[in-house]
Amino acid sequence: MTLATILDTLDRTPTALDVAARLPARGGRLALGGLPGSSGAALVAWLARRFPDRLFAVMATTPAEAERWLSDLQRLTDVATALYPQREGLGEEEPHHEIAGERVETLQALVEGRIRILVTTARASVERTGVPAWLRAATLRLRPGGTDTAGLSAVVAALGAVESLRDVGSPGGHAGPVRRGLRPGRPRGRAPRHHIASFPEH
Repeated sequence: MTLATILDTLDRTPTALDVAARLPARGGRLALGGLPGSSGAALVAWLARRFPDRLFAVMATTPAEAERWLSDLQRLTDVATALYPQREGLGEEEPHHEIAGERVETLQALVEGRIRILVTTARASVERTGVPAWLRAATLRLRPGGTDTAGLSAVVAALGAVESLRDVGSPGGHAGPVRRGLRPGRPRGRAPRHHIASFPEH
């Protein structure tokens, strides 16, 4: 049985149809029980397919449970699903750049309407963050034909993706190649490695 068939089966299940008919509006609450294993994820995936204009949030109790929900949902549906992880550090700064980057990426996708199912934890939902202002300041938009390479290199260095050019080849400095104006860099978070053509050729 394919995963699509699982969701198709829910279209003919009286209990699922009853849940869809009684789906609460904003501020409402509908308590459900008796959903073992991945059946809860299947129900959420089915509801997301049935109501394409609604955003669904899954509130897990632990990071491991949130990861399980995310894994199940990604196998059950093609609807855009993302994880908003809880922080692993205290204070203003998150010491784990991967988690900080994932949180920022998820919030940005959520604000831009690119997420239909959000998976998070109870703790993550109450953790305060200064992301909106930081995100605006840390966002760099490029366009073809741009010529402000000095400004670009300064912004990219400030974002932590690369060190300044003079550090290349210095003791303890970046060991990556600088050739034909290309400089390898890895932005914060889980984004893949990029080559940034922003430095003058040396």
